[in-house]
Amino acid sequence: MEFGKVLRALRERSKMTQKQLADSLGVSIATISLYELQERMPSADILISVSEYFHVSVDYLLGFDQIQRADLSGLNDEDIEAVNGLIEVLRNKNQKYLKQMKQRKAEAAKQEGASGQKEAVKQEEDSKQQENYVQEENGK
Repeated sequence: MEFGKVLRALRERSKMTQKQLADSLGVSIATISLYELQERMPSADILISVSEYFHVSVDYLLGFDQIQRADLSGLNDEDIEAVNGLIEVLRNKNQKYLKQMKQRKAEAAKQEGASGQKEAVKQEEDSKQQENYVQEENGK
């Protein structure tokens, strides 16, 4: 289970200390530390409390669901539409970035392949020269 890793990521993303989270959940700092080190699993009550505190599903906390969902409760329709619009803008930005990175990798690989081919030809020529030299020396 991924609970410890997920808990730590959520806590750090919220810029919280273990003490602050422990105080919010009514547990000790040591307990939070044990959770994050994956040496102890929380009770169902604590799982639900963490889920509610960070507005994520219990499935997400346990690593069964890789999609982090946003809690839109308390927002009106206009706000929800704005949030959804922002999400779409961010997804498009990330997709463009990933596409650029793939193109750069492909170009680098192509350049590396071309220089690698030149190096291979040079090595083959050097090898032939060495072979010819050895044959000449042996023939003398």
